[in-house]
Amino acid sequence: MAFPEVWNYVGEWRCISDEGITFEDYLEWATDPDYDDTPAKQAWRQRAGYTREGKLIK
Repeated sequence: MAFPEVWNYVGEWRCISDEGITFEDYLEWATDPDYDDTPAKQAWRQRAGYTREGKLIK
């Protein structure tokens, strides 16, 4: 499950109170090269259609 990982990555201080965690937060988390490429990140990218580098799969 990706939500707990994204919550830890984004941190409560960055969440906009009326929006919560956004798609952009998930994308940033899933493509950040400074952190391990976990199975949750790989699964999220596959579902969202993005590469590890943040490019949209055509």
